[in-house]
Amino acid sequence: MREGCDASSAVGNTNRTGCPAPLRVDRLSRGTPSAELIYKIADSRNEREQALRLVHDVYTAERLMRPAASGMRVTPWHLSEGTNIYVAKHFQRVVCTMTSVPDGERGLPLEAIYPSEVAFLRRAGHRLAEVTCLAARQDAYSIEQGLRVFVRLVGLLFQACRFAGRERLLIAVHPRHARFYRRALGFEQLGGVRMYPSVCDQPAVACEHDLGLQADPRFPLLPDVYEVRFSSRELVSHPLDAAERDHLNRAVSDPNRDALSFAS
Repeated sequence: MREGCDASSAVGNTNRTGCPAPLRVDRLSRGTPSAELIYKIADSRNEREQALRLVHDVYTAERLMRPAASGMRVTPWHLSEGTNIYVAKHFQRVVCTMTSVPDGERGLPLEAIYPSEVAFLRRAGHRLAEVTCLAARQDAYSIEQGLRVFVRLVGLLFQACRFAGRERLLIAVHPRHARFYRRALGFEQLGGVRMYPSVCDQPAVACEHDLGLQADPRFPLLPDVYEVRFSSRELVSHPLDAAERDHLNRAVSDPNRDALSFAS
């Protein structure tokens, strides 16, 4: 996972339906002192494409996927109802992104290597979602600022998943990152290390987070994750229209793409 703000304030904006939608704004000190960073669920083709191109660029650079002709990391789950792409934008440029995929007809991406673990959680009656496709532009801010950006965007994702009725959040991470998720964010490891074919056979560990923990002080970053409470208007999903769905479906069909997603 890429990491990356302090207290934010709401400003007005207009979404695609013409209704006012508040956005979260933070300050970045690198570059111009007044540079603003906005946190939101992507609600336009431009925002979603920027996010998917960022993931593609990061994943190809880290050798987690082969380059795709579309220049985007598009998975079948990006077409699923309820999937959200979260973005942090700096002057209209997406600098950090992550995606949540709700459990549904397609199941979840990490079931490819953890089928029994996911099946166990389903049998227990938990409403599941998975966080995938995390990426950030390392040249956009300092490491310290990057952590703050990450925490704020995680806060939006956690709250949106809770708002949608999800109870447990799953993630597949590289083993070297699993300790961070356990100690800082309260994730628990689901299984042992397994090789993930769809990310060029890199090792992965599945972890799960109980969204009921909220700002549990046992985990240092959770109070920061819930420091900003997003409004219900900010947590609503924005479905694809028919034209964008068709466009992304063609990208999924790209023979050079890797089908599944991975948090690195």
